[in-house]
Amino acid sequence: MKKFFNYAFAGAIALIGTYVFSGCTSDDEVVTDAVNPTYDSEKGTVNTQFVLNIAAADQSGMKKAPLHRSSATATQALGTNFRGLTDARILTYKQSENGKHLYDVSTSALSTRNYDLSNLLASGAIAADNSRRVVELALPIGTNTLLFYGRAPKPTSGANPSEYGNITYNVGDKATDTEFTTYARINGNTAAFSHTCTLLSTLMTRMANLGLHVEAPHDKYQSKSDRDYRVSYWSPGFLDAPYKTVSGSRTALAGDELAAAITAGTYTDVEGGVTYTYNGPISKDWRDYGVAYADPVTRITMKPLEEILGKAYVLMTTIRTVGGAAEIRSGSADGILSVIEDLWIVADKVASATATNEQEYIAKKMGQRIKNRFSNYFQRDDVNGVTFKDLASIKTAFNTYIDVDLNVLTNAIDPNTFPEALNLPDGAAQLTFDPTANSNTGAFSYATTISVFKPVSDNTTTVDKFLYPAELVYFGNSPVRVSNETHAESNYPQTVANWDNDSYWVAANNLKGWVKNGAVANTTRSVAMQRDINYGTALLATTVKYGAAIIDDNQAACTEETSDQHITVNSTSFKLTGVIVGGQCQKVGWNFLKKDATGNDFNFMVYDSYIGSDGNGITVPSNTAQTSDFNYTLLWDNYDADNNKQPVFVALEFVNNSGVDFWGNANLIRRGSKFYLVGKLDPTGSSFPTSSRAKTDAANYILPPYKDDGTTDTEKVRVFMQDHKTTANFTISTSSLKSAYSTVPDLRSSQVSLGLAVDIQWEPGLTFNVELGQQ
Repeated sequence: MKKFFNYAFAGAIALIGTYVFSGCTSDDEVVTDAVNPTYDSEKGTVNTQFVLNIAAADQSGMKKAPLHRSSATATQALGTNFRGLTDARILTYKQSENGKHLYDVSTSALSTRNYDLSNLLASGAIAADNSRRVVELALPIGTNTLLFYGRAPKPTSGANPSEYGNITYNVGDKATDTEFTTYARINGNTAAFSHTCTLLSTLMTRMANLGLHVEAPHDKYQSKSDRDYRVSYWSPGFLDAPYKTVSGSRTALAGDELAAAITAGTYTDVEGGVTYTYNGPISKDWRDYGVAYADPVTRITMKPLEEILGKAYVLMTTIRTVGGAAEIRSGSADGILSVIEDLWIVADKVASATATNEQEYIAKKMGQRIKNRFSNYFQRDDVNGVTFKDLASIKTAFNTYIDVDLNVLTNAIDPNTFPEALNLPDGAAQLTFDPTANSNTGAFSYATTISVFKPVSDNTTTVDKFLYPAELVYFGNSPVRVSNETHAESNYPQTVANWDNDSYWVAANNLKGWVKNGAVANTTRSVAMQRDINYGTALLATTVKYGAAIIDDNQAACTEETSDQHITVNSTSFKLTGVIVGGQCQKVGWNFLKKDATGNDFNFMVYDSYIGSDGNGITVPSNTAQTSDFNYTLLWDNYDADNNKQPVFVALEFVNNSGVDFWGNANLIRRGSKFYLVGKLDPTGSSFPTSSRAKTDAANYILPPYKDDGTTDTEKVRVFMQDHKTTANFTISTSSLKSAYSTVPDLRSSQVSLGLAVDIQWEPGLTFNVELGQQ
């Protein structure tokens, strides 16, 4: 995800009372304790001016981002490209005591006013010499606490939700009504997912169940008619018909003569001096070859062409287990097409072979039958390789040959785009095979509850648990400074450091009469938000590097080979194309912590598919001393009151551009296909970041969750904290590929700690150095 951070609000919200007077310039301070003439005694309000101050990076002295991160301009990494601020809301509160921020919503949950400031700041409006905006507000008398919410605007058209995040944004009058919800990536298209799964599993079952047999209507093969695919031949040789010689000219029997010969079982060509014998009809299932190949006793009796077909069937249908971990079979378009492409090559070779005995002749016919079935659903050419035929053609083939209700395919999508077109990772489509289904002939199906695994795990989730990243949102929660004097806008403090410095708010800086921890009265003309505005989201910064120049796969454990493959990696071998973060909730409340709501647990996963500055992925440098560019993912705080310091699992999605097929955890990762490596972010031994402002400036920087006295609970260490950046430096070690998966790993029951700091900068959060595949 291309992220837009590194601007920090100088917390600076000021509310300046309007006052009309003569004999004063715009830079003068007007001192008066008179009632503000805008005071409305009936409504109980007094007009003020709302001033928003955002400090740019060079104002605040913030740390600048390293230059090797991706797209510094697009991410605001150097503080040079403020995106703007929209959907701004200010909520006023009258608490029983002055000098408090809002932390006990059970007694102070109802705001007295909810101000919609809409598009408060335009893109590019903030710079070192231009950091304020002023709007007039009528504040209720007695206001002593302010909440502020806002978010960065998106492009007016064509905004990619994977790039900018995607949430619902609802600020209620009551704190308990405020809710921010991350959209599910499938976005209500579960029927499209389900129907496409039905289409593809039916198609693959038809492939597995094909053979040289009779397909009776409504039988276990889902046939719609009584097509007879059995084979027969005449010997000597393997002839479709016997020959008849007349006056030295030889022709094949046909018509009634051939029918009579078949009935008789033999035919003698008198002039040719040959007696032919009819053999057949012969039935054979592709599955029969697989069963024979799977048994070492019968395998040794198989002919070469039979063995080729048997091995192909086994590889297509067997869900293997290696080291206690079950294979997770890819059911994505790319996963299926890579299998079909390999099988098509096998079928080509078998179908064109020269048979030397009956077994090989039947195997040859089986190869031709496989190719014929392929042509119903797939097409291939030298440019694109194997692809699915268009959806209409597949449905027509279904309607012609098999007994299937086309209504269950109504919402199916183009299978060539599945499941990517539904905004899901390839690994969300998981294909299984049950050899006992269809009267023990076997059937493919898609997992309705998909595996989201650690190396050995039976945890499952559903596709609607995949979420978009969060958006760049802002949060302020503060008591107020008040003044009975009118102040010129130009005199307000610049930068976080000055805004938070009490000694700056004095007459020497043209800021007379300010009272800290105050409340709005009918004499008030100026109001300032004491504390800073920060990011409401957390940030994950991800890098990847190689731990060695040569990486081993898992060939020895997965095959009959005695050694692993050794893959020499370079800068194009593996491209990072996605980041999947487990342990996320979908909804957060008024304080940007998990909201108590039905179904809102930490079993969601954020899939960030916009990787790098252009969204096309990030390469891993071949130099083992170098790391990749950063990728940034916006997330919610994963504070869990019941489970402190929970580890979080992060799956990195790569494309295999190494030029070789390699063996992962329990299956083959083909060239050009996606695979997943898992890393664990474990905060168990971590303490609250000592450089966080929650530690260094606790009086001015207070972060949820709050203690009973309203201070930051720095004992609640977690992987992701709002307004903090968590850095995860992942390493692909010599053994990482042994834990590579072709689908999504187990992230469901984990939680991630992400540090996001936005008060002109992201606060430093936890840093994890993780070897992938070593949980």
